[in-house]
Amino acid sequence: MSTLLSSSIGTYSIRKNDTRSLGESRRTSRGGAFAYGEITFEALTQVILLTNIEPHSVMFDLGSGRGLAVIQTALTFPNLFSKCIGIEMISSLYHVSAAARDQLTDEEQKRVEFMQGDLFKVDWCNANLVFMAATCFDEGMMKSFACLAESKLKPGSKIISVSQKIPSQRFRVVHQDLYRMSWGNAQVYISELL
Repeated sequence: MSTLLSSSIGTYSIRKNDTRSLGESRRTSRGGAFAYGEITFEALTQVILLTNIEPHSVMFDLGSGRGLAVIQTALTFPNLFSKCIGIEMISSLYHVSAAARDQLTDEEQKRVEFMQGDLFKVDWCNANLVFMAATCFDEGMMKSFACLAESKLKPGSKIISVSQKIPSQRFRVVHQDLYRMSWGNAQVYISELL
């Protein structure tokens, strides 16, 4: 597990060809580059423990990248999560996550799934916990996500968001603090749907 999860973690610049599918409105306005980074193993473990999620929960990572957070969660908390699912829009990152899943045992693979798609079009209504690195999300995207989360998730569901809190009165921040990412420290919020 540790080799799979710790290999080549860093901040990446995604190839321009890979971001064409995102469309102009979904690319970050920060110099036109699409940046990629990950939460550290230690930080994700600490934050998940703070969520107080019930056993047999379902976790979704919206924008799962190479799938490390999904695989880490499934392997570190096998009694807490019955399924951990990653949704990734960028083809090359999705393929890396699918290949990483193939390295797991058959039993571990039953609890891990990856889908290539748009978080606004894929169904994630059965999530008890959503993880999303919202560092590059603009205000409009965050508002659209908040409306969607309000309509999809059940009360009591939690969202771990990196860099931005959920812009909705229906979500209560239950924890926030700085945590280590591959690019440095970032604010992490745990929000609960009321």
